Amino acid sequence: MWQRWANYWNRGVILMILVNLSLVFFNLSYISLRWWYLDQMPRLVEIYDPIKGIEPSPTAERYLETVDQLNQRIGTQGLEATQTAELLANLRQQSQILTTETLFASSQQERLFAELQRRIQVRMQTASATDAWIQFWQTDYLQQTGWPEARNFLTSEITPLLSQTYYHRTREMGQPVDNFWKIDLAFMLLFGVDFLIRTWLISRERKHITWGDAIARRWYEFPLFFPFWRWMRLLPAAVRLHRTNLVNVERLIGQATHEPAAYLSDRVMRFALVQVVNQARASVEAGTLFKQLSPTEDYTEIGRPGKLEQVGDRLLELIVYSVIPHIKPDLKKVLQRNLNSVVMQSNLYEHLQQIPGFSILPATLFSNLSNQLAQAACDLLIESYNDTEGRVLLDQLSQSFRETLSEHLQKELNSEDIKVLISDWLEEIKLNYIQQATYYDPMAILEEAERYR
Repeated sequence: MWQRWANYWNRGVILMILVNLSLVFFNLSYISLRWWYLDQMPRLVEIYDPIKGIEPSPTAERYLETVDQLNQRIGTQGLEATQTAELLANLRQQSQILTTETLFASSQQERLFAELQRRIQVRMQTASATDAWIQFWQTDYLQQTGWPEARNFLTSEITPLLSQTYYHRTREMGQPVDNFWKIDLAFMLLFGVDFLIRTWLISRERKHITWGDAIARRWYEFPLFFPFWRWMRLLPAAVRLHRTNLVNVERLIGQATHEPAAYLSDRVMRFALVQVVNQARASVEAGTLFKQLSPTEDYTEIGRPGKLEQVGDRLLELIVYSVIPHIKPDLKKVLQRNLNSVVMQSNLYEHLQQIPGFSILPATLFSNLSNQLAQAACDLLIESYNDTEGRVLLDQLSQSFRETLSEHLQKELNSEDIKVLISDWLEEIKLNYIQQATYYDPMAILEEAERYR
């Protein structure tokens, strides 16, 4: 029952994370896509502009209001009226402001500035936007072109661009106003409480993990309740979606990290190989390569001590009780052949061959003798291993063998010629094999590894 409610809670939190991510990316892209929202969803712009600290540009609003006044004045008094001329002079003065970049200072509005200049230059067939606006707002030009046509140009080409301009309020430190945190605060509180509860429960269920350890192991969830770097909430969202099996993001993560993993694994592999070779080379030059055969007091052991001795005892027991009885027939054949070879090559055997009937004895004699020797050897080893005193002698023999082997190996390996040979050999491995690893395409290797998963 408890587990089912926990699953419901986790899925509910994940859905809230997805909703929050949608709002986060909407907020991040709002200014860049504001022109589209303004065209398709103007009501949304009216609601969200105050949250982003955006206000309509007062310069653009005043300019459009003056155009409306001119349109009304021409409709009632015509182009020759004195008040119409005053409005045209006012528009010529305001148009000079439109030709400067101060109105379009933000990077998002540079496109509007360039497009506004291009349209008036094309209309007036001049290279200067300032001269084009001055010429456009002349009485002679409007009489020649006709006010209805000029008004249509303004309505279809200029007004939509000026409507997109805005003023973004800034704080005392120069940062643009963004009140998205007011919307995000409820989500951050929910995610923070959920994070603390889950980590505390983990520390209670696993006694070897403290609450601090559980928090540190889930560091990737910190962006969920931090008011910055909100786009990084993609990481905890992907992890939790994968854990609850709502969406299988394994393939997505694999494809997203495919190339970085391939080339990173290639670098890690070569680094590890070089590190191992260098460590082995340093051990050879220091004469400590086989030091582990006789551990010192500062040697750190894990589990039961004397592992090499225990392994040797197990191997000896296996040889005595299992291997030697199994190879006894082959051992008899080897002993018989060696006895035949030794005896037949002796001078005594040549003299004994002169005795009548002796030639039929060697086969039977050597066969019986080899059988007895093989059986005696097997019985001797088994009895020695079972006997307390014999076991002590075998242990002494084994220990003496290991110590002598270790001593002579260290002496041999500490000799300068052996050190040089092994050091040069390890250097050859680095130059020939590790360097050769660059000839293999890491992408192909990773794809091959994926097939065996």
